[in-house]
Amino acid sequence: MNQEHNAATFFNSFAETFDTIYDQKRNPFMRWIDGKFRSDMFLRYTLTFEKLEPMAGRTVLDVGCGSGPYIVEAFRRGAERVTGLDPAPNMLTLVRQRLAQAGVAENRCTLMEGLFPGTPVEPHDYAIVTG
Repeated sequence: MNQEHNAATFFNSFAETFDTIYDQKRNPFMRWIDGKFRSDMFLRYTLTFEKLEPMAGRTVLDVGCGSGPYIVEAFRRGAERVTGLDPAPNMLTLVRQRLAQAGVAENRCTLMEGLFPGTPVEPHDYAIVTG
């Protein structure tokens, strides 16, 4: 088994738990753990959107989009279209749920199951590649 397959399998099985990190859905102790040992995730999130302004009317590619917190934030900041790419189908299911909860029209977001590089994608104004 190659590394890409292992990562996809891990994140596919870990999708629900991973999704709780960004939305602070965890119990107080786990939120403390996240703040102490995963603070880089939150810093990276903040810095990404500071550096990509302005987003209004732009297209965004989110490589390794996970459960979609960056996708929804890009729409919140005015992105016209966003493409999310992730090898874990369960993550993409969570993105769809997150988009529906945020009231984002599904036709503004393209979700693709696959790896990058390796999955052909159209050019975008911005690309988010974190993690």
